[in-house]
This record gives sequence, structure tokens and C-alpha cells, in this order.
Amino acid sequence: MTEPAHTADVISCDREPIHVPGAILPHGAMLVMDPTTLEILQCAGDTHGLLGVGNAGLLGQAADAVFAPSQTALLRDLSEKHSLDRPRHLLDPILRV
Repeated sequence: MTEPAHTADVISCDREPIHVPGAILPHGAMLVMDPTTLEILQCAGDTHGLLGVGNAGLLGQAADAVFAPSQTALLRDLSEKHSLDRPRHLLDPILRV
């Protein structure tokens, strides 16, 4: 039996070619934070749709102004335990607002 044509193969998502390099998908957002203070330094994408605050309103805000305390603790833990030399892609449902 074959899978229906509409079934998504999420296993291979990481191998999907990037059609517009350097672009954020319409349903995504990017936050660049200071690893020590978790202040939002840069942001882009659909922050209003995902977080309820537009890009201009996020700049300079601390993570705890945007995320729940448990989510901020998770971000702080991540920044303390992992190198942030490269971007971290946080796709975990725990960080979804």
C-alpha cells in the first residue's frame, strides 16, 4: 500500500533545498538575542503573527517580556550550555507562543 500523495515527509525536511537563501519563511520569525542578557537585538519575519508584537516593538526587549518564565528559563539554559557561534534553530513546541 502506498502513502497518499498529500502526506508530508517530515523526516527529510532538513534536506529540502532552500529556494530563497537568506529568507525567512512566511510562517516563521527570527530573533537574535544577546546570549548573556537575552535582549532582542535583531528580529525579522512574522513576529506579529507568532508573538503578537511587531519587529519594531521587540527590539531592545528582554526575552521575559515576550516569553513565559519557563520558556525564558529554557532559552537561558540553552545559551549557557551550548555554543552560540552558529544559529540555533528552536523548533521545539515548548518555545511556541
